[in-house]
Amino acid sequence: MDAPTRQRSEATLAELSTQFRPEQVAKAAAVLAQWAAPGRCDPADQTAVVDGEPAAQARQQDTRSSAQRNHDALNTECEI
Repeated sequence: MDAPTRQRSEATLAELSTQFRPEQVAKAAAVLAQWAAPGRCDPADQTAVVDGEPAAQARQQDTRSSAQRNHDALNTECEI
């Protein structure tokens, strides 16, 4: 994980920790680490993946912010 991504992740977890119990934050971190990665759960991508690694092209074309990827990941989690 690169430094900017790590910083955004830490900021997101810090914000979540002010609103939820530790075990809830831990569960959200496992979900977001996997499902909010670039190229995953992208509603604009007809071939977006949830499981497995997204194609390199999907990762490169994913222009969503980390906040938007988190939002899309949580929406996907709720839809399954």
